[in-house]
Amino acid sequence: MTQVLTLIMFVAVHEDGHYLGYWHGPIGRELSESPVIRLDSEGQFSLVGSSLADTLLTDIYDDEERFDERDAGFKELELTPSIEEIPDHNLPAAMHH
Repeated sequence: MTQVLTLIMFVAVHEDGHYLGYWHGPIGRELSESPVIRLDSEGQFSLVGSSLADTLLTDIYDDEERFDERDAGFKELELTPSIEEIPDHNLPAAMHH
């Protein structure tokens, strides 16, 4: 687990006790190209978004109408989250579900 942690830049702690971070992986990808990883309170990793904005929007606004309103607000600020299929990004097997 320690080796995997060195490949993630953690940037937020959720009120439920899980951590969010960018997976830069062994190739050291740029932050803008890194998917968001969640480390939960039980030590399990999961791939949760293509950006921190995606992740927060999905987590906070799980109602589609409210999500669309917030998504439009991000776009007005030229922050363009996109909920799309996230490529593999060379994630370790332990992070796949």
